[in-house]
Amino acid sequence: MTHRDDLFTAFLQANGWGTAQRDAIKQDASKRRYLRLTRPSGTTCIAMDIPADATERPDDIVRITHHLRSIQLGAPEIYAVDAQNGFLLVEDLGPLRYADEFKSSPQLQKPRYIAAIDALVHLQHNAPAANLPVAGPDVLAQMIDPLFEYYIQAPCDPDQKQSLTKAFFKVLSENLTGQMVMSLRDCHAENLIWVAAKTGHARVGLIDYQDAFLTHPAYDIVSLVFDVRRDIPDDLRCDLIEHYIAQSGHDADHMKTAFALINVQRNLRILGVFARLAKQQKPHYLDWAPRTWAFIEQGLRDPCMAPIASEFRRIVTPPTPQHIQWLRSC
Repeated sequence: MTHRDDLFTAFLQANGWGTAQRDAIKQDASKRRYLRLTRPSGTTCIAMDIPADATERPDDIVRITHHLRSIQLGAPEIYAVDAQNGFLLVEDLGPLRYADEFKSSPQLQKPRYIAAIDALVHLQHNAPAANLPVAGPDVLAQMIDPLFEYYIQAPCDPDQKQSLTKAFFKVLSENLTGQMVMSLRDCHAENLIWVAAKTGHARVGLIDYQDAFLTHPAYDIVSLVFDVRRDIPDDLRCDLIEHYIAQSGHDADHMKTAFALINVQRNLRILGVFARLAKQQKPHYLDWAPRTWAFIEQGLRDPCMAPIASEFRRIVTPPTPQHIQWLRSC
């Protein structure tokens, strides 16, 4: 056992979970480790192990969790925290995430997604958590940097990259206007859990929101309904977008333009992140590259992207089998 294992065991013992059964939970792309702890009585909780070299910070998780719970959203209750060593014990919201539930019960997609959108509208209609980073058009434009660094096969001239980023910023700043709201940032079917025992918006269990920021209201909706990990029927996606517009009170034309822009922005970044993960010995993320590209193309066809769509297509090539092979072999 390592010194960190000893610290973790001591943390569990100090909080009454030292003898609980430990079952590893499927990891995501981060360095965090999750365990489901089960006592002989059957009660459970989730243990989070966040090493010092992880990008996430325990203090952010605690702060944002308290805020979400204060407005009656479905973040898990926090039972214990060791911020110095990066250990947390939190409420177990259950094993079935939306993505897992939909595999056996696809008919639940629409009601579950509607509930998630209603929870997001509630979040956006409340004041945001304090001290959130701001992702305005300047930051959103810079966030596609992983695309240039990891995905593009031919090195991109720095001046060309700067010019394209500047042009993208101009389009974003002209169209993503209005008040910014709190965004969970990675709001999709892998990070949502239906908690039937709860009521109201808390039935939509939320996880993986520690990177929350202030940005345009379209951001979380695009994350939810343009999910690169799974197929969502086009008619369902349209229904969900219409439901969001009706419930939020936003102007429909403005929001549909914003959806197109954020669709391009998010998925250009995701394509770069998947390429980076492939180079970190996680090539399975590239399985989602074709759908990611399809979303980018859909956004590029919107009239708002006309000033820069052709330049993006010239520099950023589709994830062909040959390109995927090159990314896997780097």
